Amino acid sequence: MDSTYVKEMERLSNEGRIIEKGDNTYSSLNMKPVFYEPRPDALTVRTLTGLRDYLAANRDKLDPAALIVQVVDHKTVSIISALSGKDRKRDNLIAAKFDGAVFGFGSWMDSEAFIIAVNSLFLPSSGRDEVLTYVSRLKIEDEANLSDDGVSQSATIRTGIKGGLVETAKAPSRTVLIPYRTFAEIDQPESEFVFRMKRDGNGGVMLALFEADGGAWKSIAQERIAGWIVAAIGKDIAIIA
Repeated sequence: MDSTYVKEMERLSNEGRIIEKGDNTYSSLNMKPVFYEPRPDALTVRTLTGLRDYLAANRDKLDPAALIVQVVDHKTVSIISALSGKDRKRDNLIAAKFDGAVFGFGSWMDSEAFIIAVNSLFLPSSGRDEVLTYVSRLKIEDEANLSDDGVSQSATIRTGIKGGLVETAKAPSRTVLIPYRTFAEIDQPESEFVFRMKRDGNGGVMLALFEADGGAWKSIAQERIAGWIVAAIGKDIAIIA
């Protein structure tokens, strides 16, 4: 029996706050029943495929009709049981938790770190190519090389086949990108981002991307997760998102 439960019962008993009535024990603090119902620890996997395989193997002899798949958010999906026990609670049987690497939105990076992160943490797209092409051609040498009117920014970039020519060009201030932000089994939601530059005080430039869709992509991710589960597991299990 859980030691915390035992200690709490001892404390209530010593304070005269335990009332026995029939087969039930109550606390005089709120007159609610005091239960000890052992619950299994939830398993944890990192993919939606892990949830599917758990249900397919069904080593715990579960009734699919009595289970609920809860899409908690874009990075957590749980399989929970029907209400059970005297305390009428649900068992959290298994949870898939996304823990993949994600881009540091809102964080300033030097150009090298930025290029590596965008290359590795975003799916190929025209927006990604536009940002990478611009950043790779930046030529920041003095204050005049970077201008900002509060809405858009311009900087000096290298042009020509060998990059021997320079010109002032506007940065892609708002662009649509597809970062890795949720389970790999679903299509990653695309959304708008704001690209910004600032000087670092040492003659270089710092770069950052800021989310610009108010978090709407999270709802899209949840819908896609629910759709994947229906296709992979079937409709015998209730799904809430």
